[in-house]
Amino acid sequence: MSDLKMNKEDGVESYEFATPEAIEEALKIGKLSQTVFGMGCFWGPDSNFGGTPGVVQTRVGYAGASTLDPSYRNINGHAEVVRVI
Repeated sequence: MSDLKMNKEDGVESYEFATPEAIEEALKIGKLSQTVFGMGCFWGPDSNFGGTPGVVQTRVGYAGASTLDPSYRNINGHAEVVRVI
């Protein structure tokens, strides 16, 4: 069993109404963690992860190709991804 203790202010509940800037800052200082999933279309995974307890925020986007400005209609080799915090 771990001896780590969680401070109340570090709990996910304190990020329920946090601004995107506050969430990004919490990521930088290690209070939150993130991962990115590439799973084909991003809308289903975004919805599923977004409703999972403990998930603070999801963001969809594109990754993996050299085009600077991919769009939903013109992906240009990118994968659709979901960022989960």
